Amino acid sequence: MKHIDEIFKEGIRTAAITGHVRPDGDCAGAVTGLYRYLRKNRPELELAVFLEEIPENLRFLLHGIPVRNDAGKPGFDLAISLDTSEPGRIGAGKEAFLCGNQPYRAQDFFGIGNPGETPGCGQN
Repeated sequence: MKHIDEIFKEGIRTAAITGHVRPDGDCAGAVTGLYRYLRKNRPELELAVFLEEIPENLRFLLHGIPVRNDAGKPGFDLAISLDTSEPGRIGAGKEAFLCGNQPYRAQDFFGIGNPGETPGCGQN
């Protein structure tokens, strides 16, 4: 298992963070935690947070975080999906996980994918 600082190696300037469809508390909490960690420890990163609508009683978790609920687009240096281990369960932001026009193959997907490493997208 890689430490998060190993994943954000030199050359990573943009990152998409997302979770699963119909996000619940653990999904929203994981996305929030990673976003806040990166804002504090890697302020130079351009981050995009993608989440589908979350229940009203959990919205406080995302206070102050700019959240998008669209599909996103390819082109991020790094795309991270939290609280899901299957690409088909990625909610908002799923387009950030495309490599060219091809989605990651399931065997390459472990919740973290790096679109910038073509060929062999999805390597982690």
